[in-house]
Parts: sequence; structure tokens; C-alpha cells
Amino acid sequence: MRVVRSVRGRKLQAGVVVGTLAGLLAASGAYFRPSILERGEFWTYDSRARRAAHAERADPNIVLIDVAEEDIRDVERHIKVPFPWPRSMYAYIARHVAAGQPRAIIFDWLFQGRGVGGTDDAAEFAAAMEENGRTVIGIYVSNREPDPPRPAVGATLRRFDTPEAAFEAGLKLLAYDARVFARGNEVLIGGDDETEFAELWSNLAATDELKALFPRSRPAATPLFEGELTDAALARRLPAIETTLAFPQRRTIDLPLPQLAVAAARLGDVVQSPEADGILRRYNLVTAHDGRVYPSLALAGFLVANPAATPPLDSFAIRFHGGDRSYKHHSAYQVLRSFQQVAEKQAPQVPSSAFKDKYVIVSATAHALADMRATPVDKTHLGAAITAAALDNLLHGDAVIRVAPAVDAALAFGLAILLAVGMVLIGSSIPHTVAALLATSVATAAALGGYLVAAAYLFDARGLWIAAATPVAGAVLATFSALLVASAMERNDKRFVEKALNRYTSKALTAQLMKHPEYLALGGARREISVYFSDIAGFTTISEGLSPERLVELLNEYLTAMTDIVDKYGGYVDKYIGDAVMAFWGGLVPDNEHARKAVLAAVEMRNECARRAPDWRQRFGADIMARAGVNSGQSVVGNMGSQNKFNYTAMGDMVNIASRLEGANKPYGTVIMISESTYTQVQDLVDCRELDFMTVKGKNKPITVYEVLEQKGKTDPVTLRAVTRFGEGLVLYRTRRFSEARAVFADAVSIRPDDEPSKMYMARCEHFMNEPPAEDWDGVWHMKEK
Repeated sequence: MRVVRSVRGRKLQAGVVVGTLAGLLAASGAYFRPSILERGEFWTYDSRARRAAHAERADPNIVLIDVAEEDIRDVERHIKVPFPWPRSMYAYIARHVAAGQPRAIIFDWLFQGRGVGGTDDAAEFAAAMEENGRTVIGIYVSNREPDPPRPAVGATLRRFDTPEAAFEAGLKLLAYDARVFARGNEVLIGGDDETEFAELWSNLAATDELKALFPRSRPAATPLFEGELTDAALARRLPAIETTLAFPQRRTIDLPLPQLAVAAARLGDVVQSPEADGILRRYNLVTAHDGRVYPSLALAGFLVANPAATPPLDSFAIRFHGGDRSYKHHSAYQVLRSFQQVAEKQAPQVPSSAFKDKYVIVSATAHALADMRATPVDKTHLGAAITAAALDNLLHGDAVIRVAPAVDAALAFGLAILLAVGMVLIGSSIPHTVAALLATSVATAAALGGYLVAAAYLFDARGLWIAAATPVAGAVLATFSALLVASAMERNDKRFVEKALNRYTSKALTAQLMKHPEYLALGGARREISVYFSDIAGFTTISEGLSPERLVELLNEYLTAMTDIVDKYGGYVDKYIGDAVMAFWGGLVPDNEHARKAVLAAVEMRNECARRAPDWRQRFGADIMARAGVNSGQSVVGNMGSQNKFNYTAMGDMVNIASRLEGANKPYGTVIMISESTYTQVQDLVDCRELDFMTVKGKNKPITVYEVLEQKGKTDPVTLRAVTRFGEGLVLYRTRRFSEARAVFADAVSIRPDDEPSKMYMARCEHFMNEPPAEDWDGVWHMKEK
């Protein structure tokens, strides 16, 4: 007893030491968050984000107006306005929405340049924004290298009564790419040199909407220095957020058309940067430039609707409630048409009242215009919908908040210690190796699963983001290391099995080897088994139509799905040969149900292929249908190979027959063919039809083969009626009554037009009607191909 206690005590001490070391390592990773570990954490975060995306939580007061392809087409067709639209179109949208008294109107758009209607057209949009006082438009604040200062020459355009009037005139000139300078009541224009100045003066003086600003004669140019109305200078006149907090400064700011910039209630930065893996998870609420702080588009909309609120300034992880369709969408054309209908005293398609107390986000969704981002819930997430989600978080205070690094470090350390010590105690208290392994595995999985469930709950219910990847990885490392060290005294007995496990892949096979290590010997034994072979029809053509990468992706999906079904029915996948699969049942240990399991697995694999076919066709352009053959009988199964490397496989004549049956499906137009030895064991389980009495290539002895239809009770009645007629025709065929047999087979085809075996037999009957078989013909069909 003392010896047992001493061994257990040493194991516990080893568990504490190993757990502490692994815990410190995990805690360091959780605290410092290196990029390589963050990628794993992002993966777990995305999984939690998808599970917590409940569309019913999306705020119904946030709506989107889409400028989609159909809207562009309908506006051109019915309103006779081509794209790009003049600014007046956005004015109409703003006025119609504003009439419903929304909380805010957010244009997720950069209105830069004059557009197609000149500055007068922009003035109409500016007036619409000034009327409602609730419109937000976008600015672009980035780290692009700013343009270097340039000398300028020019002259005074004219003097105005007030500085405000001079400023307004300057804004209009800026839209025409002039270099504009403001000095009190004066407006000056210039160019980089005298030639450019003269050309600019001549062009602008001839522009209809600017003629009134220009004197009759052009004054001489002089150097101009201070007061240029650049985007940076103009931005200093626009609303910003007052704060004493310091933020990293970005280098440049690009404003919309100046007339629009000063008319908007707020300007919102449209720039949001993804994580290193290209997925946008965090939302920056503010951006700094030239010592001033500007809100993001979502925060600008929030501030317009809630001017007295103290704005949050810290970035946050967005809590997504789903993809683009989490929020209600309206058609831009319908909104424009509704504005027109109201003006014509008609009932609008979309009444302004639909926007009462709403936050309305207008954006382009047409393919060539849309801003699409990858997010945890959607690989192609509309930028405006991301803005909507961020605004939703602001309104309800339910953004995802990541806990401090110290909290993550404490969780990682505590989980590693807890599991390392706990699993050593559990393993040491169970004398049987397999039972101890099972108990510790279950306990570890339960503990880690519980931690992940807790992390998911905190994310969903509280909006807390605690680390998952690093603590779990650290706990797994701690547990594995502790158990490895603690089991050093028992390793001699387990070493052979542990090495052998590396040579096997089947879960069922691994479980049996743990129970019966004596099976790990080179050589084989005779077993009654059932063997399954399958091959994708037309695979060569499919492979020629796909790139190697896409072909591998398709094959991996197909083979994974088929292997999962083999495992489900307790089978063993012997090998993959390109697209072909060989599996068998009853090999390692006797199994009286081997034939039934093999056929049920074959039926489910066929049905799974049919279920996945539309998706594979859409994504890969390939029609996937796998023919299969199943045979039962005596075979040699065991470890074949060399002393250093061997595979567990089945060999023998019955294996070859199974392979031939798979190939024999093609001329009959069938999917699953089984031998008589298999049929006798499954005839009460599945509906079958006798296909033929034939010899396969390489064999002289004929066998009876059957087509598997479906499990009993699941075959559709039409197929059963056709199969019944097929059986009647087969009797006539074998008694050489070919004309009568053909008529019966034709009747089967009339019942089930896609009954390929009946069609094949019709052709045989026609052949024998023209060239009768020999008198000693026994009805056997000899297959010439594999």
C-alpha cells in the first residue's frame, strides 16, 4: 500500500510541475497575444460569433436602402436617368426619407468630385441635407502619404460682402479643381504656374454657373501663400469630437465635395481595417487627423440622433446578428419612385412613414460598386450592413468586449493546472490502462467542453470575449504532458500498442487493437467478411474539367463523407485509390452482421451522394455519382507488408469479385450491385431485384447478381411496380421468349422511364430476336470489361 501511495504521490508531483510549466507557457501566450496564437483565437471567436448571431436581436429601427443593379436599371428605364446619378437623386432620397422623421440618414458613400450635374446639382443635395439636419456622409481618413506643398500663383477673383459669402464661393470653385485661397472677404484662385493660372481662369470664366463670379478682365498673377482651402484646411472648419484623449494620427483626410461636406450634419470616416487574417471583427469608432478626432460612420449616425449623448471612443468587436439580411432592406428605385408619386399626389410604394424613428443607411450594393468585407458571419458582408451592426451595438450597448490580457492569462494558467493535476489523479486511481485512458479522455473532453461552452455563453449572453484557443491548447498540452510523465513507469507494456497505432487509421480498428494487442502481428487469418468497392462514374472527365486544387477539394469532401458513413456502420476503410474506395466489414473480429452493415452503408453512401449532388454541381460543375459493388465470403484478412511497415487489408478471390461487381453496374445502368452470397443475408432488410446470371471478367463460374434499391419500406411504389414487371420479363427472357420479354421490359420502362436495366434488356432481346442464341444457351451473360 505504501508503494502504491508513493507511486501515486510521485505522479501527482509530476502533474503539478508539468501543469505549472505548461500553465505558465499558456499564460504567457494569452497575455502577450502573439499573432500566431491570435489566428487560432480568431477561429474560435468566429465560431462563437456565428453561434451568437441571432437575427431576431437585430434592431428593427435600422434599415438599409440599396442601390442595386436592378435599381440602376429601373431608374434608367422608368425615370430616364442613367448612372452615375446626379446628386439630385440622392437629394430626392434624403427628402423622402426625411419626411418620415428618421433618427438619422447615413449615406455610406464618398461624394467626391462635381458629379454629372455640376455644383448646382450638388447644391440641391446640400440643401436637402441642411433641411433635415440629420444626414451623415462619408469621409476617407487614411495613412496615405500626403501631397507635398506646392507653390501657387494667382489673383483675387472678387470681394464679397461677408467672409461667409466668400467661403461659399470658394467651395463652389473647389469643385472645379481650382486652387482656391480665402482672405477674409476675398476669394483668390490660382494654379501651379502662370500658364496653368491663365488657362484655368479662361475655362472657369466660360462656365455657365461660374460666370457671375468672374470680372471681365483677368488680373495679373502674383505668388499666393496662405489661406488655401485644401481638404485638411476645410476639415478644421467641420464638426469634430471634443476629447482630451490621444489617438494615433492618420496622415491624410479626403473630404466629399466641399458644398456637401459643410451641409452634412456629420461626417463619418468610412475606413475600417480588418485583422491580419483579412477578416473584419473590430470597429474603430473614431479617427484622428491633424489633432482633431472624427467619428466613424456608425458613430456619426448615433451622434446625429443622440446629440446629448457622451460618445464612446474605444473600438470594440462587433456583435453581428447575422449577415446582410439581418436588417430590412428597401430598393433605392422604389424610394425614388415613391418621392415622385408623392409629388404627383399618388400613393407611394414606400411611404415616408416607413422611416419614422429609423436609422436609414443608403449604400451601393451593385457588384461593381458594393463595398464587401469578410466578417466572422459572412465572407462577403456588405459594408453598409457592417455599419448597421456597429450602430446596433452602439444603440444597445451590446458590443463584444474582450477581457484584459491579465484575465486571459489567469484563465489559461488555472485551466492548465486544474486539468494536469485532475487527470493525473483520475488516471492513477484506475488500475486498468484502457479504462484509465478512457476516463481521463472523457474527463478532459468534458472539462474543455465545459470551458468552451462557458466561453460561448459569456459571448452570447454577456458580450464578453474570453480567450479560448490558448487556454484550451495550454490545458491539452498540460494534460498530455502530465499523463505522459506520470505513465513512464507503465510505458514498457504499452509501447508496442502505441507504436502500432500509428499504422492504423480506422477508429473502429484502433478500438479493437486496444482490446486485442495480439492482433498486431504480421500475417493474416481467414474471415467471413463483406467487401465494398466504389468508383465515381466519369471521373476522368470530371478531373479534366477541374484544376488540381479544385479536384483535391472535391475529392476530400467526397471521401470524407463516404468514410464517415463507413465508420458509422463499423466498417474499415482499407484504401483509397484515387476516387475509388475499398472498405470491408467483419475483418478484425468476427461480425455476423457484416453483410447487412455493408449494404446499409452502401445505400446511405449512394443517398448521401444524391443529397450533396446539387451543391457539388453548383460549386464544382461536376455530377458526382459513385457506382458500388458488395460481395460476401471467405477472405484472408490481416497485416500484410514488411516487418517495419504493414497495412491491415483483405485479400482473396471474393475481394476481386466485389471490385468486378462495381464495374458491372455501368452496362446495367445501376448504382449498387451485390452478389448472391450477400443477397441471401440482406434480402429481408433491403428491396433488391435480380439483375442477371453472369460471369465477371477473369472468372468462368457464373454468379447471380442483384441491384439494391432501398431499405424495406422506403422504395417508392412506382419503382416497385417497374421492378415487378422487370422480373416477369426476366423469366420470359431466360426461356428464350424474347419478343414477349421485350414487350414486358418496355412496359417496365413505361412505368419508370429511367429504368436502365429494363432498357438494357430490351436491347438484348432485340439482339437475340435478330440473332438467336445457340441451342445450349443457359442465360449466362459474359462480361467482357472490368
